[in-house]
Amino acid sequence: MERPTVATQATSEVIRELGGPNHMVKGTFEPPLNASRYSTLLLLALSVIRNRVRSRQKFGIIRSFRGGCTMKTLGFLGLLCGFIALSHPSASAQNSNQVGRSEGATMPRLVSIFIPPLLNAPFTAIVTTVWTIRFGDGNSRTIKNHRTIARDSAGRIFQERRYFTPDGDKEETAITQIEYSDPTTHQIYICHPDGHVCELYEYRMLAVAADATNETSSSAANNVKSEDLGHEEILGLDAIGTRETTTIAPGTVGNDQPLAAVRELWHSTQLGFNLVLDKNDPISGNAQIRVTDIHLGEPDARLFAPAESFSVVDARRSVTPSAK
Repeated sequence: MERPTVATQATSEVIRELGGPNHMVKGTFEPPLNASRYSTLLLLALSVIRNRVRSRQKFGIIRSFRGGCTMKTLGFLGLLCGFIALSHPSASAQNSNQVGRSEGATMPRLVSIFIPPLLNAPFTAIVTTVWTIRFGDGNSRTIKNHRTIARDSAGRIFQERRYFTPDGDKEETAITQIEYSDPTTHQIYICHPDGHVCELYEYRMLAVAADATNETSSSAANNVKSEDLGHEEILGLDAIGTRETTTIAPGTVGNDQPLAAVRELWHSTQLGFNLVLDKNDPISGNAQIRVTDIHLGEPDARLFAPAESFSVVDARRSVTPSAK
């Protein structure tokens, strides 16, 4: 196997499956870059330096990268500290005239399925993702991961996030993030296992009694064609299928001919989310997301709260006291 470059390694370390509740983009959580966020990242970086690497998969770095433990540690820390520096306004201003290796870097991101806070629809399941990324020279690369998700009858949601690994690699990657969403308290904890730190944010979604998140509904956009695929039983659940074809007009992304991006979705109204999502995109590549190993019923209640060993940073916006 060809040895990846350091730049490729750094990029691969941040390729991860995103998701979450409701912050800015449906199904994607983007924590605001405020003072609390900077403090948490600095605390996480210091914790990583203190603990260093205890195993080959400590930071979930792809197994085929055999540059050695020290190189892996420095690569992760450099990436993390670089993120902090580039994110902070003052740091960006001070370094605006300097040329660094991070300039021009790209960070591919894949938005996973959206899990709503549906009442009285408890389950535990595994989400598997296979992502084939295309490169400009015609080559492609396939990576994969799997993660655990769960929801209880009150609509509380547990989700793991993990790094991706090359297709064919049998070694499990590390957990990068754990999310605990609670519509009853309107709180979501974003926890980082490496530093044993959780960030607390507002969770603005309300628990609902019926599926109101069917993403298979046809789009009103002129460039999107929706096709009803009927019903199919998947893992013992009734699923409604839809195929959406988005036409990318010439010149939109430098293309001289029309391009077609296709998504095929199989949605369970009982659980309120897609059980199958197939995406074929000429720009970003192909993705296959599957929900597997579904167990209907109440999960272990301990899944829905951070461990007591984690410290918590309250990153919620301060609320102005009401006038008396």
